[in-house]
Amino acid sequence: MKIMLYNLDHGGRKGNNLYARWPALIKTIKSINPDIAVLLECWDWEEKKQFKKFAEKLGYPYYYFSSSNTKHHIGLVAKIKPAKIKKYRKNFHHSVLQAHFDQPLDFNIFGVHLSPKTEAARLEEAKRIIKLAESNQPAIVIGDFNSLSPLDGYNEKKLIGQFQKNNISKFGKNKLEKRAIAKILKAGLIDIYKIQHQDKKLHYSVPSQYCQDCDHAAKMRLDYAFIDKSLIKIVTASKIIKNRLTDKSSDHYPLVLELK
Repeated sequence: MKIMLYNLDHGGRKGNNLYARWPALIKTIKSINPDIAVLLECWDWEEKKQFKKFAEKLGYPYYYFSSSNTKHHIGLVAKIKPAKIKKYRKNFHHSVLQAHFDQPLDFNIFGVHLSPKTEAARLEEAKRIIKLAESNQPAIVIGDFNSLSPLDGYNEKKLIGQFQKNNISKFGKNKLEKRAIAKILKAGLIDIYKIQHQDKKLHYSVPSQYCQDCDHAAKMRLDYAFIDKSLIKIVTASKIIKNRLTDKSSDHYPLVLELK
């Protein structure tokens, strides 16, 4: 089984054309061919209009939409019908979409997109996500956390300098903020990508070659998959997909998990 996370970057918008990158996004997702895909930044879409059309173009029989507190909605498409879907908006900047699958494997997946504003806001969201995961195990929490990890070997002085030069404060003003991810790790959720890639190289998920987001002025890993320990032997591979398609289709690179 293959699970994909993909931040679509404003739903495929480019300039004034709301659907300019749809062909590239669809081609990218089809090339990876996930069984389940969590789609972030379904920007300004409506469930029965743009989202339905996008899911149908992808060819998925099951698709679910979480309307957010912002225009950045969350979608999920699947080849397998989930047993249950739940959506959460209260006390989240965007929203959270939960899907419980009971076959061929049993797990809950939480699609999340944390606040782009401050680490303090993301820390509070992380606490709520931890509670959801702890009460719905086995759990996979996957999303754009807009936060840096203490497990990644950033050059703090260099990165802070880049942020200050570009007037970026969301990742810290005088030191790098890593509290949200640290809280998740302390709760016992496992950063499966980091477990499977322990070299010192920074495996960044932003920016892609296409990226036009000024907040992604440096290479960072912002897209994560956290699992509880019961799934450690089930998730056999994790990859950040970088190729000619993903270079150009969005500002984030897709994250893919393989389960057996």
